[in-house]
Amino acid sequence: MKLTKRACEAAKYPDGAGNKRHVVWDTELRGFGLRVYPTGAKSFVFSYRANGRKRLRTLGPFGPLTVHEARRRAEKARVEVADGKDPVQEARKRREATKTVRDQVEEYINDQTLKESTEKTYRGLLEKHIGPRLGHLTPSAVTDDDVRRFMKAMDDIPYQANRARFLLGAALRRAKVVNNPVDDVAARPEPRRERYLGPDELSRLGDALRRLEGDGVVINGRTRRIPWQAAAALRLLIFTGARTGEILKLRWEHIDLDRQVATISDHKTKTTTRHAAPRRIILPKPAIEVLEGIPKTEGDEWVFPGRKPGMHFFSLHRSWRWVRAATELEDVRIHDLRHSHASWGASSGLSLLIVGQLLGHSSPSATQRYAHLWKDKLVEAAESVASGISAAMEGKSGDVVEFPS
Repeated sequence: MKLTKRACEAAKYPDGAGNKRHVVWDTELRGFGLRVYPTGAKSFVFSYRANGRKRLRTLGPFGPLTVHEARRRAEKARVEVADGKDPVQEARKRREATKTVRDQVEEYINDQTLKESTEKTYRGLLEKHIGPRLGHLTPSAVTDDDVRRFMKAMDDIPYQANRARFLLGAALRRAKVVNNPVDDVAARPEPRRERYLGPDELSRLGDALRRLEGDGVVINGRTRRIPWQAAAALRLLIFTGARTGEILKLRWEHIDLDRQVATISDHKTKTTTRHAAPRRIILPKPAIEVLEGIPKTEGDEWVFPGRKPGMHFFSLHRSWRWVRAATELEDVRIHDLRHSHASWGASSGLSLLIVGQLLGHSSPSATQRYAHLWKDKLVEAAESVASGISAAMEGKSGDVVEFPS
């Protein structure tokens, strides 16, 4: 039947067709049809073959697009096919040619399997830096001078500059830009912090936590206190070396006190298949004592429940501000608790492999910052062994190292 306005209005999706494609074909113009969806929506389509493959091009929705205009578009597409062109491929090329850097970055973010915090960081970089400076350009128009100026404008924030550089480069590679200009611009040096808490500082930290969750500490003329959730979470951070998000998002179902482990899947480390790998946080005795002392509310899934029902405790930043003031450790970040846990392990002689596993590192390179601490312990051990051997060889009395048989 010839497609007319009345015929299109009367077309229905057949009962029992499931989700199969249903098209009412026009009898006068070959390949021209009206596709009817299970929802009742309708669109004009044109079917053809190009390079041995069957294609179905959508011409537009019925209603906003009249039958007459849809037929005209189908006839134009038929002429293009007769000339050896592929209308679907041509339309795709036109869309790609008009995409901007902003479009490509947005698509890259949407297509990745990212942690919530990483996606938030990427979108912030897009909105605050990439979008305003380069977002209006097409990918092929970006030059290495554009990238240099972009990085220069972020000299005072090298960490964000390097993350933005990575994101921009990934988006341009996605756009198949030849000679990616990002590759010609070096990343900014990032000063690495090596801040660990020593015995005296840890003693001050423990004392401050006890006072802040108890009677409070007078800071700037006002008595400050922190919630029990913050005090307990901070203790778990230093006892386990876990990440802040891993601790705050702990559910009771994650925890096995008998096996001394918390098993989670939503964390930073990913496998090559881009699915979160199970992360096992070891729970030593001090961490278990913290967990056993947490008040449980029936029906609450979170170890650290927030103020709103069904939500976990959200942030430690305000509480950490009072902890830093009470301990006079103003240069210490929350993340330095994780570093401190690792440094104590390395200084105790644990191998970098073990330290990395405790921290949940996915690659050995991430644990290399603690190598000098581990090597110092090895040197100390080597000195002890060699001194014992030397004393024995000279017939002197002293401590002799006994080796296992």
